Amino acid sequence: MNLAAIIAIKYPSADLQSEVILQDDGAGAYIKIWNLPEPQPMIIEINQWAIDLETQHNLAQTKSEKLKQIDSEWASIEKAGWDSGLGYSLGIVSTDVALLAGVYLLAKEASALGLPIPDLISMDNSIISFTTLTDMTMLLLHYGAARSAVAGSFATRRKAVEAALTIESLTGI
Repeated sequence: MNLAAIIAIKYPSADLQSEVILQDDGAGAYIKIWNLPEPQPMIIEINQWAIDLETQHNLAQTKSEKLKQIDSEWASIEKAGWDSGLGYSLGIVSTDVALLAGVYLLAKEASALGLPIPDLISMDNSIISFTTLTDMTMLLLHYGAARSAVAGSFATRRKAVEAALTIESLTGI
């Protein structure tokens, strides 16, 4: 990172045309004029700032890559859906969850009226029929618990990435 960028980051209100003037005589940039109320930083401070800023940049980049990886893993899980263990899968994206909740409400009303319980459609378009509302309830309770656990684990991982203070702490997430 060059000296002008470091000064601009550390002193964002500084005017680099009048308050702080940098010069490079061929051996690297240096501060020629310092007209800020703060003391002029020593070269060792500026070098440490450069290291710190590079570390922050690398951490931010690594976090971004890790979040993309987590998002990609989540997309794969969404594509596969929830495997019921009964030969079919149910979708887990928010629209699937809303649709299943709606069908369940209709099933409760149908059951109360003595009408047939509506079928569900699996991700491979198979029809899932239920003889009792209890059967549907049990399946959807398992589905809800599994989806909640998976979503919770991904949310925990995302929060851990966002809270990470070092690149090394990201490796186990």
